[in-house]
Amino acid sequence: MFVTCSAAFLAAWLGVTFFREVPREAYPQLGKGSLPISKKVEEKKPLIVLEEEPKEQVVTRD
Repeated sequence: MFVTCSAAFLAAWLGVTFFREVPREAYPQLGKGSLPISKKVEEKKPLIVLEEEPKEQVVTRD
C-alpha cells in the first residue's frame, strides 16, 4: 500500500511539474562573460614535449 501511494504521488507530482509553465523571468540571467563549466577548465597539457630529436640513437634488437 505504501509503495502504491508513493508511486501515485510521485507520478502526480511529475505530471504537474511537467505541464506547469515557468515564466522566462524565473530563470537566472547570465552575463556575456558567463561560460559553461566545461570551458572554464584549462586545457590539458602533454606530459612530455619533445622540441628536438633525441641525441642518442635507440637500438632495437629483433
